Amino acid sequence: MTLAEILREEGKNEGRIQGIKEGLVQGLEVGAKNNALGVARKAVHEGVELPLIAKLTGLTKKEVEKLAKELKN
Repeated sequence: MTLAEILREEGKNEGRIQGIKEGLVQGLEVGAKNNALGVARKAVHEGVELPLIAKLTGLTKKEVEKLAKELKN
């Protein structure tokens, strides 16, 4: 195997590793968002004020308002 082929293969491996890292980060973000939405749903059912839910979950006020509206329907 030539040096160029070795470097090309290492580059491919680095690209794969970077893709895996990005996928993991994205998966963690989606999981955290889903967890926050689950907590927000429970809080809405318990009658917690929407601004407090937004503050505690990290969701935006609009996201919490939309969730509360969906749960009422």
